[in-house]
Amino acid sequence: MTIETAIEDARKGNGTRIDVRTPEEVAESAAPNAINIPLDELPQHLDKIRAMTAPVYVFCKSGGRSEAAKKWLVAQGVADVTNIGSWKVLL
Repeated sequence: MTIETAIEDARKGNGTRIDVRTPEEVAESAAPNAINIPLDELPQHLDKIRAMTAPVYVFCKSGGRSEAAKKWLVAQGVADVTNIGSWKVLL
């Protein structure tokens, strides 16, 4: 799947959208229908994430933290994870 296809899929509401920014960042501006799980809290939510509807789309402010989140989730066995970069692509 290309990043463009993944973004369009996420915009349509398919899968699960996880915003890995801090709660403070999300309070300022948020993507619609996203779940906020900050990057440093992913380990505490791993079982919940594994149970989420695939595909899982992760994003943050610019894509750096969401790339780290994607790599970590894949290493934990969450297979269908895509980093879609900035949360603003969902607007």
